[in-house]
Amino acid sequence: MPDAEDFYTYRLGSERHVVGDLAELAVRLGSPVAYDRRGDVIWYDQFDYEVNNWFLFLGDAGDAVTAVTTYPYIGKYAAKLLTAGAALRGAGISGHLAPPIVNKWGIECAVWFKQDYDSFTVQLIYQPGAVAYSTYVRLVDATGKIEIYDENGAWQEVGVFQTSSWSYALYHHLKLVVDFENECYSRVMLDAQDIDLSAYPLYSAAGGGVPINSFYIKFHGRVGQSDYAQLGYVIVTANEP
Repeated sequence: MPDAEDFYTYRLGSERHVVGDLAELAVRLGSPVAYDRRGDVIWYDQFDYEVNNWFLFLGDAGDAVTAVTTYPYIGKYAAKLLTAGAALRGAGISGHLAPPIVNKWGIECAVWFKQDYDSFTVQLIYQPGAVAYSTYVRLVDATGKIEIYDENGAWQEVGVFQTSSWSYALYHHLKLVVDFENECYSRVMLDAQDIDLSAYPLYSAAGGGVPINSFYIKFHGRVGQSDYAQLGYVIVTANEP
């Protein structure tokens, strides 16, 4: 049917056509979201149900994980990770999934750092049974280093970021992709950076015997300071390219 304009008696509007594939439409128009589109999403949370979908862990009294309505990323809530400055000063969330076919897994989050901090860590654990593979990417604010946990249990610098470039009203996107099938890292993304990690084997240790995949996001503040960060969403993917 014609898509008529206001003065349709004088000028015929263009023909309206049905778009059969919304995926094609999304590709043509682009998307307002900034997250990586690669991989099949198997877990997604933007904290619509506050933090009730997560296991919470805290380092000291005064550390907290709460849902807040101040500056959420997309929906109504963001997850606020607050540390009170004591010895352990840690706040984080974790989730767990039964492992599907072993391949490349990814975990991505949007994080807003309200002020300076100690470190921010994203972790993926794959435990097929008697062995567990632990993988980490860590942002260290004081040094501006992007680090991963190597096969020897040591932190290795794989990139840098400008700590002065953090905006106090801007979410940043961090994604870790791990090739569990070939027992090596794949890549890490931080905003526009995309760093190849395929030369780094995974750290492994004795597992608990129960097949499981786990993912953790951990925030560490500074000693003697009340620091916090906010999470806008968390995405876990499989079948990454």
